Amino acid sequence: MLAIRLAGSLVLLAILLAGAQAFALPAPDTLPAALAELPGADLVFFDEPQPGQPSRVLLAARTKAPLARLRAVLVDPGAYQRAVPSFRRAEVLGRQGGNVEIEWELEVPLWNLEGKLWLRPAADGVDLQLVEGDLAPGLFQLRTREAKGGVVLSLTGQANMREANWATKRLVKRSPLAEPAMTATAAWVLLRALVLEAERPGAALDPRRRPAAGPSPPALAALDGSALARLARGRLGPGQAMAAVRPRPDGRLDRIEVAALARFPAAAVQKALGEGTRWQALPGWHKVMPRPGPPPTTLWEVDSRFPFVDFDAVWSIRPGPPLRGQVVGGDARGAVLGWDVVDGGAPQTAVAVLSLHPRLETSGYIPRKFIEAEPLLEHGLALGVAYVDAVSLLRALQGKQ
Repeated sequence: MLAIRLAGSLVLLAILLAGAQAFALPAPDTLPAALAELPGADLVFFDEPQPGQPSRVLLAARTKAPLARLRAVLVDPGAYQRAVPSFRRAEVLGRQGGNVEIEWELEVPLWNLEGKLWLRPAADGVDLQLVEGDLAPGLFQLRTREAKGGVVLSLTGQANMREANWATKRLVKRSPLAEPAMTATAAWVLLRALVLEAERPGAALDPRRRPAAGPSPPALAALDGSALARLARGRLGPGQAMAAVRPRPDGRLDRIEVAALARFPAAAVQKALGEGTRWQALPGWHKVMPRPGPPPTTLWEVDSRFPFVDFDAVWSIRPGPPLRGQVVGGDARGAVLGWDVVDGGAPQTAVAVLSLHPRLETSGYIPRKFIEAEPLLEHGLALGVAYVDAVSLLRALQGKQ
């Protein structure tokens, strides 16, 4: 698990990241139909990381807020402070026509981030262009679209994540997947915070924004990545990934699902996933030691080595297929994961889906404080972790680094 490699600064720095370039991922007019196939989930699409280039992501969520209300939130500088309370400052410095220059500062555990951005209204949304300070250059493009059953809010984005601070530099050195993971973490927190702000009833605080219930994983039997696998089949290219963020009705995380393409038949991928030593390809999984367990399970003792977090654990693994696992000892007790593998859209390929609830709030002081400060980071950090774990393991199975 990648835990804090997504570091909490990613939380709300979200507000100002992003990608202006188009990329070979779903067209905006296909997003409502894709969301309809996964009721209750937000979607995240990852382009293939390119060396030396900012990582690009596309996110989409459905909201019950009226279109006019959502668009009013997007162009209101004060709405971003209400949506993301960790903004210590979002001061309007000046205006040029409808464009607004804003000086911002985010307060997060261990360090603050600050800079300047331009909020530029568009016909169907807004551009947040990061022009100075931390994360610059960057651009988030937020767009709205009416759809059957509600309104779809999408976000395309990229930013200078690798040079945001010493922590992000260190994480990117450990894994090239850390940058897209951090971008997605920040972008999802921003997207979900804006949706909740638009849906907020008057001055009352939406209880989903700061849930009263504590984090808890779903039942192992509830994991099922088959719907995302069907959606991803034929839609993913090499190096791309698709994720579903599934919140509970009370606002806590249910699970994250990440789908990626493998260039082997489904049966071969399923067999390889059941071999514990292969999981040492995951960042931080220093050593995996298989042990006998009560049939039909086996136990994996995981020795972790990763900055800021501790996830030494004993996993009870049911090889399947489908593979299912749960932490029964050590850190992150109760965390669950599953793999669902189906044939891909082309011969000799498969779509593999990792389902994960990593219990990051139990993996150390730093992730716990990040989530306490910003509850949406429970989902955002888990999204980054699941993406890195899924893609790292599938790359290792195919002999890639």
